[in-house]
Amino acid sequence: GDLLAGAPFLFSHVEAHGPFSGDLSAYSVVVLTAVAAAQGALTRQAVLDYVAGGGALLFLGAYLGEAAPPGLETWLAPLDIQIMADVRVDGRYAGAGDAYLLRHWKDFEIQEGCAIRAAQGHTLTPGGKRGGGAVFVAREYGYGRIALLASATPLRSDAVRRPGERRFAQDHFRWLGHAGLEVADADGGG
Repeated sequence: GDLLAGAPFLFSHVEAHGPFSGDLSAYSVVVLTAVAAAQGALTRQAVLDYVAGGGALLFLGAYLGEAAPPGLETWLAPLDIQIMADVRVDGRYAGAGDAYLLRHWKDFEIQEGCAIRAAQGHTLTPGGKRGGGAVFVAREYGYGRIALLASATPLRSDAVRRPGERRFAQDHFRWLGHAGLEVADADGGG
C-alpha cells in the first residue's frame, strides 16, 4: 500500500475489516484476499457487477486447508475460475513467455498459496502444465479486469522492494488501473 501510494501510481487506499456493503464503483482496484472472501467481506454479485462495469479486482489466494469453505471454490464460477483454497501451493515458479503481465515474473516465490484454475486468460502454471492449478491468472470480464495470485507473496512489501517484483507489481497495477479505460471493440462495430 505504501509503495503504491507514491509515484508513479499515487493510489490512495482504504482498508475494510469485516463485511463491506458500500458502492465499489468509487474504487479503481479492489484487493480481496481469500480469507476475506471466505468470511463474506464482499458478496459475489457485488464483485461481479463491479468488474463487469469496468472495475478491477486483485484476488490474493491463500491455502486455507480444511478451513476452506466449500463455496469458495465456485465463488468466481461465473468467470470460469475455480479457487482451490484446500490445495496448497508452495515454491518458486518461473515465468513463461513474454506476455505483458508476466514479462517481469522471474522465479517468484509463492508461500502458502492455493491453486487456481481458469478456462481462459493469461495464466502461469507450475511447470507450464495446462489444466492443473495456476499460480497467476489475469483476464478481462465485461468492461473490467480481474487478476488472481495464488498468494500475496510476490506483492508483499519486502518482496516489492526488489526490482523484479516491483516491475511485476507496476505492470500488474497499471493493467488493473486501466480497467474500463482500454475496452476492446466487443461487437466489432469500430
